[in-house]
Amino acid sequence: GSNRVYINADQGLVVDTHTQLDQVSIDTHDGELLIDGPNGVNIDTHVDIDQHTQLDQVTIDTDDGELLIHGSNNIHITVQDGIDIDTTLDVDQHAQLDQVTIDTDDGDTNIIGDNKVYINTDQGLIVDTHAQLDQVTIDTNDGELLINGTNGINIDTHVDIDQHAQLDQVTIDTDDGDTNIIGDNKVYINTDQGLIV
Repeated sequence: GSNRVYINADQGLVVDTHTQLDQVSIDTHDGELLIDGPNGVNIDTHVDIDQHTQLDQVTIDTDDGELLIHGSNNIHITVQDGIDIDTTLDVDQHAQLDQVTIDTDDGDTNIIGDNKVYINTDQGLIVDTHAQLDQVTIDTNDGELLINGTNGINIDTHVDIDQHAQLDQVTIDTDDGDTNIIGDNKVYINTDQGLIV
């Protein structure tokens, strides 16, 4: 008919078989909507939720399509045990990470691409283990390059220094080859104690 059907009973309405509802509006002013039982809820269409949703346990299966989170606001994740992502993660936009620990037990950490990596911190960068650098450019415009410590520096290749170099103490070992000083200009040795050969 053209009018509504009202069901107002103390014990509510119990439906024990399949029910097909073409359009449903659920008003929770008088109480919560509770869906419970040993089986799940299968929603095979678009779902639009405009209010806060509390999900205690969530499994997202992307076999049928991508999971897309978009909008103008941030996503806040606050848990004590952290987030465990056991698959590839592709982040195409800016990501601000206040604290990061990278565990390479399962594989290498690769930073690749056409652009640079900038590290700009007041305390600098500390590397406590071996670092293999295939190509390095050091710009000293903002400050000196300081290499200090109790161990030495071993350079097992050709070194080309085009500017003034101040060496306070030098030991030249010629076991592997000659030491050659060549060029068009002179060599000046100016010391109070002279030169001992």
